[in-house]
Amino acid sequence: MKKILLRILRWGALLLVVLVVALSLRGFYAFRDRVPGYTLDLKIDAAKSQAAPRPLRVGFGRVKINPDLSDPKRPVWVAGFSQNRAATTIHDDIWAIACVLDDGHTRLGKETETRGLTWVSEGQKIARNEP
Repeated sequence: MKKILLRILRWGALLLVVLVVALSLRGFYAFRDRVPGYTLDLKIDAAKSQAAPRPLRVGFGRVKINPDLSDPKRPVWVAGFSQNRAATTIHDDIWAIACVLDDGHTRLGKETETRGLTWVSEGQKIARNEP
């Protein structure tokens, strides 16, 4: 009886180790850098903010950017499925979403849509590192 219990414990411990390793790998994959090579060189002079502090303002917005499919003379072509395939309906809406942070001296905005990420900043340097 002890041998069976010991064997069950060993298999249970092995299963637990495999589960922890699998979940760890899944976590590393889920939180990986999805935009490798992109950097944002953001240099904000804190002297102005400290000399004349202003409240931090934050704004969010979103808008639908679906293509217009009402005119059959101007088709919208679908990429990735087959050649010469025009879109006939919209299954899911496409949204452009933006967030802007403003401390009264510097304004930073981030916009995203379904195709990727773009960083925009007023008066700041935006860099892309090429390999």
